Amino acid sequence: MHSESYALIRLNRKKIKLNRVLFLGGNGCFNYYHWIIELAPKILYLNEQLLEDYPVDCIVCDSAIENTASFRKILKALLAVAKIDLPIVFVDKYDEVYADEVLYISNMNNVVFNTVDKLSSVQYSHFSPSLLAETKNILIQSVKPEKAAYSRIFLARKETQARLYNQDEVLGYFMTQGFQPVYLEEYSFDEQIALFGAAEFIVGPSGAAWSNLIFCQKGCKGISWLPEKLSEFSVFSSLAKIFECDLRFVMTDQMADEQDIHSDYKVNVTDLQKLYEKMRD
Repeated sequence: MHSESYALIRLNRKKIKLNRVLFLGGNGCFNYYHWIIELAPKILYLNEQLLEDYPVDCIVCDSAIENTASFRKILKALLAVAKIDLPIVFVDKYDEVYADEVLYISNMNNVVFNTVDKLSSVQYSHFSPSLLAETKNILIQSVKPEKAAYSRIFLARKETQARLYNQDEVLGYFMTQGFQPVYLEEYSFDEQIALFGAAEFIVGPSGAAWSNLIFCQKGCKGISWLPEKLSEFSVFSSLAKIFECDLRFVMTDQMADEQDIHSDYKVNVTDLQKLYEKMRD
């Protein structure tokens, strides 16, 4: 770990020595958003000529990819389309990895990873709509058709997750409006694609689950919320714009710790109700 002035280095790490590698990691690779939007799509830039000019022996990924079924499926689907058959080396974040040569592809989609107390500037964010569209189409075609049951879904969180809020109160209102609460960790990757692909209206707190906007149909509506401190955070509104969805936000009332951007908070249900009624008409 490190700050702007100091670094702490662990000396008794496991050491892995490799020759020529493609590094498919960095920038929050354990996070669903960063993996599906920023990192995995780089595979589509690989081709026979590139690997002839820059030969590699293997692809290095974080162990989070190996340990998460949806992450593995995304990796497998994109490698298959790119016709890349290379060994995958999964490394733990505590491993020390040495390589003689490293091939790294810059991010075509990029959002700087946020720290606990500081929001990354939007000036560093950029997206490739064509690459996102290609990624979307490949992943949709790679899954087994799933029957989606709901046109209105609420992205619910379990109490063990970070950034708790008055979910029972908010969910209670939207259930009266015909919304079905879904806990995405209970759904397979195929089922998540089906859920978002069939949804006409989505409501839920800002978070990586909104990465699935790329699977939504044109014209899908959504409501989310952010604290005032994060009002410049443009990631999911940008995805909504690219895929022609109508996503709008309300600001939360308060945060338990104003210095921590991931702190618990409260959202005003009346504000949500007014916005929903406006968008429903």
